[in-house]
Amino acid sequence: MDSDRIVQLEEQVRALATRVLALEAALGSAERPLPPDDVAPGEIDFRLMQRLQNRRDGIFDADGVGGAIVYAGDFRNEQTTAAWHVERPVPYLAGYDAEALATIMAALGHPQRLALVQLLLRGPHDRQQLQEVLDISSPGQLYHHLHSLLDAGVVTQRRRGVYALMPRATIPLLAIMAAAVDISQDYQKQLAEEDE
Repeated sequence: MDSDRIVQLEEQVRALATRVLALEAALGSAERPLPPDDVAPGEIDFRLMQRLQNRRDGIFDADGVGGAIVYAGDFRNEQTTAAWHVERPVPYLAGYDAEALATIMAALGHPQRLALVQLLLRGPHDRQQLQEVLDISSPGQLYHHLHSLLDAGVVTQRRRGVYALMPRATIPLLAIMAAAVDISQDYQKQLAEEDE
């Protein structure tokens, strides 16, 4: 399908969406539909996918690999808000310092540390709260895990004994967690299919 036809179809969909909105408003619909250019949660953003697939030269194709990765998010808790949108060329990621990446992955590679990150998503906590909620018996264990997260730039110590996520790390951490969920679910599905 050529790009002129795609544009024509998008315009027709927008026109239909506008008419549906007007009809629903006239009927007093209780639900507010998404704007015509918005994408419902869980749906594929085809315009974004097309834009990514069109990244074909320069920094987006090098050393035998090509493409782009995009992640974005909006986060809020009682203390902070964060919004983030990043696009990274695949060749950049494929050539990035493996040791630097391993530092982050290793810091997140322990269940207790991930539990710390999940807890700190709710806001800053002091070491006693962290120790109690995570049921860590010794302060030494807690400090070991916190030290790994501090060294990786994931966590910051706001004041003596009070820890929080680094604001700039919040959305990237959630993106890593989301990717891990996707990989885990796909892997579990594959294992289940192999067992059948």
